[in-house]
Formats: sequence, C-alpha cells, structure tokens
Amino acid sequence: MSCDTYKGLTPSEQKEVVVEIGKQLNKKQLVENERSWAIVNTFCAGGRVRDSPGVRDSE
Repeated sequence: MSCDTYKGLTPSEQKEVVVEIGKQLNKKQLVENERSWAIVNTFCAGGRVRDSPGVRDSE
C-alpha cells in the first residue's frame, strides 16, 4: 500500500494495516503498540508503507 493511500484511511483502518504489516514482517512492536499506526502515519512520506521509517525502525 502506498503512503498516500494509507494517509487517506481512518485511524482504525490504519491500525489494521499496521497490525497486518507487523504480522507479515514479524514486527512485534507494530502488532502490540496501540499507537504504532500514528507513528507510521507521521513518518510515511511517499513510497510504500512497509518501507517507511516507522515500519523499518520498529522491532
């Protein structure tokens, strides 16, 4: 999913996307942190969501 598409989603939809990416990439922090969707939203600026710093830098 592109960052532009992601930013157009509601917060609850963004949370679902981040949890799914976290499961696919085995990133526990994305799945368990209630605010991870907002962190990803802040750092997602062009490109794909899964390649954004908020996803890449999570554990």
